[in-house]
Amino acid sequence: MASDPFVGDIRHLEARVYRRRVGAYRTIFEVNTDFRAVQILRVERRTSTTYR
Repeated sequence: MASDPFVGDIRHLEARVYRRRVGAYRTIFEVNTDFRAVQILRVERRTSTTYR
């Protein structure tokens, strides 16, 4: 993720926010291409309430 945050099972959620699937877990992160930065917002186990 440090070299390329867009590789893997990625889904665009809103504006600069993306979701990455890693097994039963979901990583919600924001990408700022101007500063070449990735900010991890949440890491949660996938359940019916993960995206609420």
